[in-house]
Amino acid sequence: MSVWGVGSFENDFALDWLGALESERSTGLVASTLALVADALPSGGVDDDEGDYLELHEVCAALAAAEVVASALGKPGPELSDETIRWLEQQRAELAVLAPLACKAAERVRDDSEASELWAETDEFLLWHDTVNELISRLQVARA
Repeated sequence: MSVWGVGSFENDFALDWLGALESERSTGLVASTLALVADALPSGGVDDDEGDYLELHEVCAALAAAEVVASALGKPGPELSDETIRWLEQQRAELAVLAPLACKAAERVRDDSEASELWAETDEFLLWHDTVNELISRLQVARA
């Protein structure tokens, strides 16, 4: 696993996604990344053909996208550069409408994804779970 910590940007998948965002400067990338996870049908497990299994690379990107939305709403995490935060603040209106989608995506990652399964097998599961919950809280507070 290319993950070294519980933070939203402490993995190769999120950093690759962030690099693409910083190159493109596209709010469409944020929306499509969140929608991929938020709109997936819940799975009943790895062997369940009835739902969409959310793989690690998808959910790490979705958490990064949710962090971007929180940052645009004035509730940034510590991992974003000042330049990216300034750009996101300029996109505030366009990204603000994505807050409910970002919450839904983060909740799906927390509750039904490869990431939640992998973290459940570690001693850091509760810390990861709390980190995702804190992101969800920042998104909810920013919307209020």
